[in-house]
Amino acid sequence: MINSKWFEAIPNLEILMIGENPIIRIEDMNFKPLINLRSLVLAGINLTEIPDNALAGLDNLESISFYDNRFVKVPHVALQKVTNLKFLDLNKNPINRIRRGDFSNMLHLKELGINNMPELISIDSLAVDNLPDLRKIEATNNPRLSYVHPNAFYKLPKLESLMLNSNALSALISPGENSNYALRYNRAFNKKCCSCRHSLLITWHTWSLQEPSSL
Repeated sequence: MINSKWFEAIPNLEILMIGENPIIRIEDMNFKPLINLRSLVLAGINLTEIPDNALAGLDNLESISFYDNRFVKVPHVALQKVTNLKFLDLNKNPINRIRRGDFSNMLHLKELGINNMPELISIDSLAVDNLPDLRKIEATNNPRLSYVHPNAFYKLPKLESLMLNSNALSALISPGENSNYALRYNRAFNKKCCSCRHSLLITWHTWSLQEPSSL
């Protein structure tokens, strides 16, 4: 178990990597002394959850990696406490569903990785919502991901890259004519034949997402 006293003498630490260690759990305020921390890597330590206040007080934290853990759902409450987060890596976790509000109101987030999730089957309506600085979403190599709600990605005015390749998507619901932002959509190589209502089926295509009439 992590003890916050370990960090009391190093408040200027900016990068902490403690992956691949037999850490049993993380507790609230474990990292509180690290007021200047900018990057935190907690990869491969078999975490299944983190407390809601585990990351509270890390006002300078910009990058988090939870790569290769055992989360079954997004720790969205804890992530909301990281007010300046820019880069989030949740790759290779057995999360089975990205739910409404899992990634919302994170005002500085620029890149989101949800790749290589063997249990992921769906991304719900408003799962990724109101992220005004988000530029890139990677959701690739999820062998069971067969459904993405048409309003899953909403209010993302700066989004440039959405990668959904190597999933199990068999159909894409095309957006409507009324739009609030443009989206670059990567349609490369899903395991099933993808059938789309748009006639322009190219690898990179500019789409717009409609304002949902009912959320």
